[in-house]
Amino acid sequence: MRLFFCVMSTMFLLLTGMTGTSLAGGRGRQASSATTAHYKLEPKQSTFTLKVLTKGILSPFAHDRTIGITDFVGEASIVPTATVGSSARMEIQAGSLQVLNKVSADQKREIERRMRDEVLESAKYPKITFQTQEIRIAKIVNGVRYAQIVGNLTLHGVTKPLVFNAQVIRDEGKLRATGQFQINQTDFQIKLISAAGGAIKVKDTLTFSFDIVAYKEQ
Repeated sequence: MRLFFCVMSTMFLLLTGMTGTSLAGGRGRQASSATTAHYKLEPKQSTFTLKVLTKGILSPFAHDRTIGITDFVGEASIVPTATVGSSARMEIQAGSLQVLNKVSADQKREIERRMRDEVLESAKYPKITFQTQEIRIAKIVNGVRYAQIVGNLTLHGVTKPLVFNAQVIRDEGKLRATGQFQINQTDFQIKLISAAGGAIKVKDTLTFSFDIVAYKEQ
Protein backbone atom coordinates (compact mmCIF):
# COMPACT_ATOMS: atom_id res chain seq x y z
CA MET A 1 0.00 0.00 0.00
CA ARG A 2 1.84 3.04 -1.07
CA LEU A 3 2.42 5.51 -2.96
CA PHE A 4 2.66 6.34 -2.30
CA PHE A 5 2.86 7.63 -4.99
CA CYS A 6 2.62 11.14 -6.43
CA VAL A 7 2.67 10.02 -4.18
CA MET A 8 4.11 11.41 -6.27
CA SER A 9 2.43 14.62 -6.74
CA THR A 10 5.52 16.61 -6.77
CA MET A 11 5.70 15.43 -10.31
CA PHE A 12 2.68 17.39 -11.20
CA LEU A 13 4.39 20.49 -10.07
CA LEU A 14 6.45 20.36 -13.19
CA LEU A 15 3.49 21.34 -15.23
CA THR A 16 2.98 24.68 -13.68
CA GLY A 17 5.10 26.71 -15.98
CA MET A 18 4.57 24.74 -19.13
CA THR A 19 2.32 25.67 -21.98
CA GLY A 20 3.23 22.92 -24.45
CA THR A 21 1.36 19.64 -24.77
CA SER A 22 4.29 17.52 -23.63
CA LEU A 23 7.44 17.81 -21.58
CA ALA A 24 9.03 14.67 -22.94
CA GLY A 25 11.51 13.98 -25.66
CA GLY A 26 13.86 16.42 -27.36
CA ARG A 27 11.34 18.89 -28.74
CA GLY A 28 11.35 22.59 -27.93
CA ARG A 29 13.96 24.87 -26.47
CA GLN A 30 16.65 23.54 -24.16
CA ALA A 31 16.44 24.45 -20.50
CA SER A 32 18.72 27.09 -19.06
CA SER A 33 19.92 26.69 -15.47
CA ALA A 34 19.22 30.40 -14.97
CA THR A 35 15.50 29.89 -15.60
CA THR A 36 15.02 26.71 -13.59
CA ALA A 37 12.76 27.07 -10.53
CA HIS A 38 13.09 24.59 -7.66
CA TYR A 39 10.15 23.52 -5.48
CA LYS A 40 10.07 21.47 -2.29
CA LEU A 41 7.13 19.42 -1.02
CA GLU A 42 5.50 20.37 2.27
CA PRO A 43 4.09 17.20 3.89
CA LYS A 44 2.52 19.02 6.84
CA GLN A 45 0.28 21.02 4.49
CA SER A 46 -0.43 18.06 2.20
CA THR A 47 -2.88 15.16 2.33
CA PHE A 48 -1.86 11.80 0.85
CA THR A 49 -3.93 8.69 1.59
CA LEU A 50 -4.70 5.23 0.27
CA LYS A 51 -7.89 3.21 0.57
CA VAL A 52 -7.72 -0.52 1.35
CA LEU A 53 -10.90 -2.49 0.56
CA THR A 54 -11.87 -5.96 1.79
CA LYS A 55 -13.68 -8.98 0.32
CA GLY A 56 -14.72 -12.47 1.40
CA ILE A 57 -17.55 -14.18 3.28
CA LEU A 58 -17.20 -11.95 6.33
CA SER A 59 -16.29 -8.75 4.48
CA PRO A 60 -19.68 -7.14 5.34
CA PHE A 61 -18.56 -7.29 8.96
CA ALA A 62 -15.07 -5.98 8.25
CA HIS A 63 -14.02 -2.37 7.73
CA ASP A 64 -12.24 -0.81 4.79
CA ARG A 65 -9.11 1.02 5.90
CA THR A 66 -7.81 4.48 5.10
CA ILE A 67 -4.03 4.75 5.42
CA GLY A 68 -2.19 8.04 5.79
CA ILE A 69 1.13 8.73 4.06
CA THR A 70 2.83 11.52 5.99
CA ASP A 71 6.58 10.91 5.96
CA PHE A 72 7.75 11.84 2.48
CA VAL A 73 10.10 14.25 0.74
CA GLY A 74 10.17 15.49 -2.80
CA GLU A 75 11.38 18.18 -5.11
CA ALA A 76 10.75 19.44 -8.61
CA SER A 77 12.97 21.40 -10.98
CA ILE A 78 10.78 23.37 -13.35
CA VAL A 79 11.79 25.27 -16.47
CA PRO A 80 8.88 27.64 -17.22
CA THR A 81 10.27 28.86 -20.54
CA ALA A 82 11.20 25.50 -22.09
CA THR A 83 9.42 22.32 -23.10
CA VAL A 84 12.25 20.03 -21.92
CA GLY A 85 14.52 19.87 -18.91
CA SER A 86 12.07 19.62 -16.01
CA SER A 87 12.18 16.73 -13.54
CA ALA A 88 10.74 15.65 -10.20
CA ARG A 89 11.01 12.91 -7.63
CA MET A 90 9.20 11.76 -4.48
CA GLU A 91 10.44 9.44 -1.74
CA ILE A 92 8.25 7.86 0.98
CA GLN A 93 9.37 6.06 4.13
CA ALA A 94 7.54 2.72 3.84
CA GLY A 95 7.47 2.11 7.57
CA SER A 96 5.69 5.37 8.35
CA LEU A 97 2.21 4.61 6.96
CA GLN A 98 -0.53 5.06 9.57
CA VAL A 99 -4.11 3.87 10.03
CA LEU A 100 -6.50 6.85 10.01
CA ASN A 101 -9.71 4.98 10.93
CA LYS A 102 -11.06 5.15 14.46
CA VAL A 103 -9.92 1.87 15.99
CA SER A 104 -8.60 0.82 19.38
CA ALA A 105 -4.93 1.38 20.17
CA ASP A 106 -4.32 -2.39 20.04
CA GLN A 107 -6.03 -2.74 16.65
CA LYS A 108 -4.11 0.20 15.25
CA ARG A 109 -0.83 -1.22 16.47
CA GLU A 110 -1.55 -4.67 14.99
CA ILE A 111 -2.73 -3.37 11.62
CA GLU A 112 0.32 -1.14 11.27
CA ARG A 113 2.61 -3.99 12.33
CA ARG A 114 1.20 -6.32 9.67
CA MET A 115 1.39 -3.53 7.10
CA ARG A 116 5.08 -2.94 7.86
CA ASP A 117 6.19 -6.55 8.38
CA GLU A 118 3.95 -8.66 6.13
CA VAL A 119 2.83 -6.32 3.36
CA LEU A 120 5.51 -3.73 2.72
CA GLU A 121 8.38 -5.60 4.39
CA SER A 122 9.72 -2.16 5.22
CA ALA A 123 12.84 -3.47 6.98
CA LYS A 124 13.93 -4.96 3.67
CA TYR A 125 12.42 -2.29 1.41
CA PRO A 126 12.46 0.93 3.47
CA LYS A 127 11.73 3.42 0.69
CA ILE A 128 9.05 3.93 -1.96
CA THR A 129 10.03 6.23 -4.83
CA PHE A 130 8.43 7.82 -7.86
CA GLN A 131 10.40 9.50 -10.68
CA THR A 132 8.78 11.32 -13.57
CA GLN A 133 9.56 10.37 -17.16
CA GLU A 134 7.07 12.54 -19.01
CA ILE A 135 4.33 15.08 -18.35
CA ARG A 136 1.59 15.77 -20.89
CA ILE A 137 -0.64 18.80 -20.47
CA ALA A 138 -4.09 18.17 -21.93
CA LYS A 139 -5.52 21.64 -21.32
CA ILE A 140 -5.35 24.77 -19.18
CA VAL A 141 -8.63 26.16 -17.86
CA ASN A 142 -8.83 29.22 -15.57
CA GLY A 143 -5.25 28.72 -14.47
CA VAL A 144 -5.66 25.01 -13.73
CA ARG A 145 -3.42 22.65 -15.67
CA TYR A 146 -4.94 19.26 -16.44
CA ALA A 147 -2.07 16.86 -16.94
CA GLN A 148 -1.14 13.25 -17.44
CA ILE A 149 1.88 12.16 -15.39
CA VAL A 150 4.08 9.34 -16.67
CA GLY A 151 6.79 7.88 -14.46
CA ASN A 152 8.26 4.89 -12.64
CA LEU A 153 7.10 3.72 -9.20
CA THR A 154 9.48 1.60 -7.13
CA LEU A 155 7.68 -0.30 -4.37
CA HIS A 156 8.59 -3.47 -2.45
CA GLY A 157 11.77 -3.74 -4.53
CA VAL A 158 9.85 -3.74 -7.83
CA THR A 159 9.78 -0.90 -10.38
CA LYS A 160 6.74 -0.48 -12.61
CA PRO A 161 5.50 2.29 -14.91
CA LEU A 162 2.73 4.45 -13.46
CA VAL A 163 0.46 6.82 -15.37
CA PHE A 164 -2.17 9.03 -13.74
CA ASN A 165 -3.91 12.39 -14.07
CA ALA A 166 -3.46 15.49 -11.91
CA GLN A 167 -4.76 19.03 -11.63
CA VAL A 168 -2.10 21.61 -10.82
CA ILE A 169 -2.46 25.21 -9.64
CA ARG A 170 0.38 27.72 -9.28
CA ASP A 171 -0.06 30.77 -7.06
CA GLU A 172 2.70 33.16 -5.92
CA GLY A 173 5.44 30.61 -5.33
CA LYS A 174 3.06 27.88 -4.15
CA LEU A 175 2.08 24.77 -6.09
CA ARG A 176 -0.85 22.51 -5.38
CA ALA A 177 -1.55 19.19 -7.12
CA THR A 178 -4.64 17.02 -6.65
CA GLY A 179 -5.85 13.74 -8.09
CA GLN A 180 -6.16 9.97 -7.70
CA PHE A 181 -4.52 6.83 -9.03
CA GLN A 182 -4.66 3.07 -8.49
CA ILE A 183 -2.18 0.22 -8.33
CA ASN A 184 -2.45 -3.54 -7.85
CA GLN A 185 -0.42 -4.93 -4.97
CA THR A 186 0.38 -8.16 -6.79
CA ASP A 187 2.08 -6.19 -9.58
CA PHE A 188 4.71 -5.35 -6.95
CA GLN A 189 4.93 -8.90 -5.58
CA ILE A 190 3.08 -7.93 -2.41
CA LYS A 191 1.26 -10.65 -0.51
CA LEU A 192 -2.49 -10.07 -0.05
CA ILE A 193 -3.16 -10.47 3.65
CA SER A 194 -6.27 -12.06 5.16
CA ALA A 195 -7.97 -12.52 8.52
CA ALA A 196 -10.49 -14.83 10.19
CA GLY A 197 -9.04 -17.89 8.49
CA GLY A 198 -9.34 -16.32 5.05
CA ALA A 199 -12.98 -15.25 5.48
CA ILE A 200 -11.83 -11.63 5.19
CA LYS A 201 -9.31 -10.73 2.51
CA VAL A 202 -7.74 -7.52 1.29
CA LYS A 203 -8.55 -6.62 -2.31
CA ASP A 204 -5.65 -6.35 -4.73
CA THR A 205 -6.40 -2.83 -5.96
CA LEU A 206 -5.42 0.18 -3.83
CA THR A 207 -6.75 3.68 -4.48
CA PHE A 208 -4.54 6.67 -3.68
CA SER A 209 -5.80 10.23 -3.26
CA PHE A 210 -3.48 13.21 -3.04
CA ASP A 211 -3.61 16.93 -2.35
CA ILE A 212 0.05 17.93 -2.36
CA VAL A 213 1.46 21.37 -1.58
CA ALA A 214 4.94 22.59 -2.50
CA TYR A 215 6.77 25.90 -2.17
CA LYS A 216 9.36 27.55 -4.37
CA GLU A 217 12.82 27.53 -2.86
CA GLN A 218 14.51 30.93 -2.53
